[in-house]
Amino acid sequence: MKQIKYLSFILAIIALSACNKWLDVSSKSEIRGDDHYENVSGFKQTLIGSYIRMARADLYGKNISWYMPEILANQYEQDFRDNQGKALYNHQYENASVSALTTKVWDDMYNVIVNVNDALRHLEGAENKMTLIEYNQIKGELYALRAYLHFDLLRLYGEYAPQKDFTKWGTLPSIPYQLNVSKVFPIQKSNTETVVLMMSDIDKALENLKMSDPLVAEHPVDSYDLINSDGFFKTLNLRLNYIAVLALKARLLQWQGTPEKMKECREVADMVLKLAKENGTKARHFNTKIGMVPANNVTSSNLNLFDEALFGLEVDKIAESIAPYFRIDFAEKVYAMWVAENRALEIFENSNIDIRFTKQMIKGTGYPAGYVPAKLFQSDLGEHKGRLPLLRLSEVYLMAAEASLLSSTPDAEHARKLLSELRGFRGHAEEIGADMSADELLKLVYKEYQREFFTEGVQFFVYKRLGVEHISGNQDVKMTPEKYKLPFPDYELGLGRKQGSH
Repeated sequence: MKQIKYLSFILAIIALSACNKWLDVSSKSEIRGDDHYENVSGFKQTLIGSYIRMARADLYGKNISWYMPEILANQYEQDFRDNQGKALYNHQYENASVSALTTKVWDDMYNVIVNVNDALRHLEGAENKMTLIEYNQIKGELYALRAYLHFDLLRLYGEYAPQKDFTKWGTLPSIPYQLNVSKVFPIQKSNTETVVLMMSDIDKALENLKMSDPLVAEHPVDSYDLINSDGFFKTLNLRLNYIAVLALKARLLQWQGTPEKMKECREVADMVLKLAKENGTKARHFNTKIGMVPANNVTSSNLNLFDEALFGLEVDKIAESIAPYFRIDFAEKVYAMWVAENRALEIFENSNIDIRFTKQMIKGTGYPAGYVPAKLFQSDLGEHKGRLPLLRLSEVYLMAAEASLLSSTPDAEHARKLLSELRGFRGHAEEIGADMSADELLKLVYKEYQREFFTEGVQFFVYKRLGVEHISGNQDVKMTPEKYKLPFPDYELGLGRKQGSH
């Protein structure tokens, strides 16, 4: 890796809100040496700066959320008249503009990781610089960030289809797992070894957050009042809180896909759903909403369904970013991302009750006829303007349902109940009939994934972990192992890194 480049990363520390006084520093503040960590403010700045960096368009603000993964998953029509959009649609990673994009994503992800590691290094022995609650919260979130970022690197650049043959997949070389700020390059490990490192970070994050996160910790809510005077414990779903990290654990178990891991995935996902239902009132004390939104409560002011987000980011100038891509007059625009009318009607089964079609898709005014996903439209959004969900409760419902069907101890009735509940929130009043077979339920799970996550960068990873060989859309795209993995940067290959292959 370009260690010098990593270590020169400049934090973009800007104020998220007036209440976050400790963020009131220069927008070009660098991560410094020991003096930066003289007190708790330095640790908070590095932590929040990491989220801010993730929210830039180079990463989750555009490139690896609603842009690149969505195009790779054939979510939209082949209407990209720009060089990069066309090349992404055709999975032409050797294209110069795409190569520059994938290398930039790699560099920026590891930039954030190294800064997280720097904070973790300074946090050792720093308990006397802050309260124990602050110490556990910061440490837990840092571990969670390291796991979250590495997992997405694995999902983007790693080998495809772990669920087809996890034993073989597990032996293949993985992405480098960066555990420190050393100039020594980390040894490339296998996928199995790398997953173990991720799970270790997740478990350490949960251990710390269980003692500090106000959503689950056994502290009276008023015990946070003094240490929350700077707003550090507000809007917790803009950070990796305990419930979000638990959902991340379920996502990692699901990725592995063996019947035993699916059994664990179901148990963890069920726990997430239980905690989200039990802690709604407590969350509101910290300006945080976590819960499903009933269909009749979905309006233009909450189309992004951020109230369902366990974790998301606040993205600066997102309206400007999406403007060239998601437009009602799509047919005359260069970067249009839209869904053909016949395909939209097929996906949503011409539903006049499903809010994902009736409210979250808008009929375009251009020719040919089609629909534009409206989740990212900002003009009418209320308190969640600029916020981008990255892990929503609805995904946990689908994880739990799929895992119930593929577990070593399958439970079709549980899957049926979860799917009926999720679909109820989307406008389907009738419960799924008891005569639907397990195979039919599993097919429905994958249909619901496609309906649920337009613009959210989820569908590509569903196809990848399952090893789907043909992706339908504007045209039937034949997928190969090479199309499912972004290439390592040239300089990584020059260091002797290997990208495993089937």
